Amino acid sequence: GWDEKPIFDVRHWDGLQHVDNPQDKPFYHIVPDENDCIEAFGAPRGVRYVCEDNLMDCPEGRRSIKVDLDVGWKRSDSDVYTAPHTLRYQYGSDPEDDGATERCLYRIQNEM
Repeated sequence: GWDEKPIFDVRHWDGLQHVDNPQDKPFYHIVPDENDCIEAFGAPRGVRYVCEDNLMDCPEGRRSIKVDLDVGWKRSDSDVYTAPHTLRYQYGSDPEDDGATERCLYRIQNEM
């Protein structure tokens, strides 16, 4: 997932000292590849919260990444991941939504 602006105060994070106005940048919840972490840091690492300015393209020869998906996720032959309907309803694009969209969409789904 991602946040249009960070949900934490990131102004003093070491990895962002080179980024202008990091509090105004998108941030992503990243699940790093375990083997990459072991290679780079000597041990696996958990989920990371990463500024868009710190993201890099995955090298061409390393783009076949295996991901253990939670129940309901689907992966196409072209590596496109589709979230379950429940997540799409639950995490809409309007952060000010008080849950009305989610309730409405569940109701529509259940009546179909």
